[in-house]
Amino acid sequence: MSGDIMIYDILKLMNINKVNNIIQYKSLEDDSTYDVWKVVSDDNVYVLKKAKNYEIELYSKLLSKLEYGVPKLYKSVSYNDEDYILIEYVEGNELNKFDRD
Repeated sequence: MSGDIMIYDILKLMNINKVNNIIQYKSLEDDSTYDVWKVVSDDNVYVLKKAKNYEIELYSKLLSKLEYGVPKLYKSVSYNDEDYILIEYVEGNELNKFDRD
């Protein structure tokens, strides 16, 4: 199955149907891809991320109570035995461009 088709299927499960652009994030060091995508729809910009371990529970029960500093969790779904989260896209420096200096 094509990766692009899979992402569109996941977004449809999340009721995100009018997608204009999808950009998969890559490592700046070795150009490897992350399981994280910037999704631009007609009405919003999101981040779709493959969830790891307890990430959905962490977002929904703990981080959602914080008012600042954490992207809002919009939805989560399971697709082909993998969990995905749709979170708020926040303008600013992207973490793949993080520099400790």
